[in-house]
Amino acid sequence: MLRVSSRVHSVSFVVSALMGVVLALPPAGASAAETKGEGPGTPAWSARMQSMKASLETLLGDLLKTTGKTESSSAVKKREERIQKEADSIAKAAHSIRVQKNLDPGLAILAGNLEADVTHGAAMWKAGHVDYARGVLLQSTSLCMGCHTRTYGQQFPASEEPVQGADDATRAVYFAAVRDFDRSMAAINRVIDNPEIRQNRTTEWERAVRQGLQIAVRAKQDPKEAVRLLDHVLALKDLPIFFREDVTKWRAQLVAWEKERSRIPMTEEGLWSEVLRVSEEAGKVRKYPADRSAEVLTLRLSAVLHQFLERFPKSRHEAEALFLQGMAYDSLRPAALWNASESFWTACIRTSPHSSIARRCYRSLEDAVLAGWMGSVGVEVPADVRNRLAELGDLAAPASVGGAPKGSAAP
Repeated sequence: MLRVSSRVHSVSFVVSALMGVVLALPPAGASAAETKGEGPGTPAWSARMQSMKASLETLLGDLLKTTGKTESSSAVKKREERIQKEADSIAKAAHSIRVQKNLDPGLAILAGNLEADVTHGAAMWKAGHVDYARGVLLQSTSLCMGCHTRTYGQQFPASEEPVQGADDATRAVYFAAVRDFDRSMAAINRVIDNPEIRQNRTTEWERAVRQGLQIAVRAKQDPKEAVRLLDHVLALKDLPIFFREDVTKWRAQLVAWEKERSRIPMTEEGLWSEVLRVSEEAGKVRKYPADRSAEVLTLRLSAVLHQFLERFPKSRHEAEALFLQGMAYDSLRPAALWNASESFWTACIRTSPHSSIARRCYRSLEDAVLAGWMGSVGVEVPADVRNRLAELGDLAAPASVGGAPKGSAAP
């Protein structure tokens, strides 16, 4: 669950998912949902996504509204009514995605998080806590860019109206979220060239570089464009040493990718073999969970895992795929998706309870949750979080007579 600050620190950060779940197109191959006329790429899905896109654009434009002049009370009231209406609409659309059968579990997880956060934001808005609700809505919508760039997809020209007058970091995120990847990359390159952002807002600047890499590697699957992006970065003279070292490693991974023989696995086992191959390569480079030196390989792994879970949602490898996806997101920790790994591990436990893979997922989940609640005086975990861990620990524990101690996942 997101811990939300009432203050929005960076518009570019919080906008990063406003459009992510909309227009979600399937990767190569047909998913089980698609074959039943329910999934991405079908007319019914496209109509629903177009409606959601319109709501998201309206909400984004209103939340970022700056007119440069005093507005009448009636204009302010109308805008606030639109925000309430579109927030409710987005929450309902996210719910319909979450409960749809035979979709990529990752899509359902992201939609569920979006539904919960937007529902909370809408409720706070209705209760009159407008400033807090605005922060919740903006931050919750940061879930979506990662969804929309999770794997390969077509590009679409997007309206500029919602981000007129916005800075390049915000524009980059917006265009990526609505699949206008070329204009997003152009805005990212302008952020890279901006010395004020690079020197004084380093976190925002590095996030833009990683977002560009995410677009080139996952959404466009174009190692040549990713190399051009990193060459642009490496040409800068004032690049921090540690970041230059990471970028140099990422570039080497891209060059190796360019030399690989093209692989388009069509069968379940063929695609799973590709998952294991890329996972092994990433494991050879990554020295510890938070090590970002394997960023390119991890992005590739997360993309092929999304493809696998989309095409084969009831595979015998589903639980392990969810475990690996949790590990990938734990390493990537994209903006506002920092807790996505916990959702993947939870889904893993529920998919294959009382199994060895469930216990691996539980151990990773427990470590992440406890680390998240670590304070200066130790670990202080709220009761509801402890209860959730206890429930999942019981699900992960061996289903033996007497079982494991309550709330623990024995090895």
